[in-house]
Amino acid sequence: MTAHQHGGFHMICDDQPKLDIRKLWLQGFKSLRIDGVTISITTTQCHYGGERRWFMCPDCGRRCAVLYKPDYRCRLCRNGRYWVERFSPLDRRLLRSKRLREKLGQYRPDLSMPLPLKPPRMHWRTYRKLCGEIRALEAQILEEIWGEDLPTLAELRRVDLETAN
Repeated sequence: MTAHQHGGFHMICDDQPKLDIRKLWLQGFKSLRIDGVTISITTTQCHYGGERRWFMCPDCGRRCAVLYKPDYRCRLCRNGRYWVERFSPLDRRLLRSKRLREKLGQYRPDLSMPLPLKPPRMHWRTYRKLCGEIRALEAQILEEIWGEDLPTLAELRRVDLETAN
């Protein structure tokens, strides 16, 4: 399964064995002792009644729902990050631009392609907002790629005409 199928929130440490408090029945327990590690359990009150249970990371004391084996630490202590955090800023902008174009129905997006027409049933305000965000992102992408030598559209057309002759 790709990270895109996860909605873009795939963790680097997701494939490691873990202890998830949401899958355990720990009503009334204040702590656990597993493999010689004592793990405290705390609760928070939910807005509409009831309570939510959390592990306290043995290393940093952070409240979390998942601890990763074998040392039962949270993702921050294990240096676990979202997969997209490994991308360069340019790659993140390219991915964001691709996803925004996909919202408009363009499934093989390319910076050189014009923006697609407004999809049916999409509000014009939403369409204009997405188009504006795409244009701004792609301007940053092109500026980062080309730097100070960013050609104008007229210059690109002139180069195309010269290479055609």
